[in-house]
Amino acid sequence: GNQTVVKYIVQNIDKEVSGIKVTTSNNGKPTNKDVIVTISSSEEIEEVEGWILAQDQKSISKIFSANIKSSVVVTDKVGNQKIVEYEVFDIDKTPPEITEIEYSLTSDNEILVTIKTEKAIFTPSGWKMVKNSQVFTKVYKESTTETIRLKDAYRNRINFVITVDVDEIRKTLLANNQKSISANQ
Repeated sequence: GNQTVVKYIVQNIDKEVSGIKVTTSNNGKPTNKDVIVTISSSEEIEEVEGWILAQDQKSISKIFSANIKSSVVVTDKVGNQKIVEYEVFDIDKTPPEITEIEYSLTSDNEILVTIKTEKAIFTPSGWKMVKNSQVFTKVYKESTTETIRLKDAYRNRINFVITVDVDEIRKTLLANNQKSISANQ
């Protein structure tokens, strides 16, 4: 019999999920909103439970409302699998809080108000930052009620109303021979 010998070289056997890229909608920047994680591939991939498969079948997305570090198994159309790690960080939806208010007398017998916050905030208008973007002071010559706008790096905001009765605070400090009094929140 006749025999034919054919030599062939097999190239490009697909053995992996290729071109994997992980992105987050906040790009790692501080946010007070939900974050979408998108895992994309240069080839079509299978659906993953709990994730949304894009119309072109080359990416999956999922919405996260809290910080998380995790992984997901991505499978291409021929069954190759890859464990893809992702991390959502810098989500903070909690507005800042004042944890302490302290009143003291200045050398000019005016009232120095010191506020402390539980996390770093931008310096409120009219106030002076004293320490770590968490301690601020303001001198009051006259009694007043004012609204302090507290805002953190995540754009969480809250308005805090403070009443400073200069005469009453001065009287209390002098009567008790105290350097300062605290009005803890």
